[in-house]
Amino acid sequence: RVLFRSITPNGDGVNDAWIIDCIEEFPNNKVEIFNRWGDKVNFFQNYNNTNVVWKGTSSEGKALPDGTYFYKLSIQNGGTHNGWVMIRSGSK
Repeated sequence: RVLFRSITPNGDGVNDAWIIDCIEEFPNNKVEIFNRWGDKVNFFQNYNNTNVVWKGTSSEGKALPDGTYFYKLSIQNGGTHNGWVMIRSGSK
């Protein structure tokens, strides 16, 4: 599985969302996103890279500040995977 490590959610249509390679093969999953202090900032059930995808926002839909965020990906019968993702919004 390839997990892209950065997103640039600046609305230019390039790298605006976090893509998890091959996640479609594991539809029963959940993704939790945490800030550097360990606070959960977003959560997704059945992440699929299309309509269930993280675009660098909080669970309330607000843009998160640039920085490093941590994820916990849990796949039914596939274990748990942890890592990090960087947001670099830049400008439009």
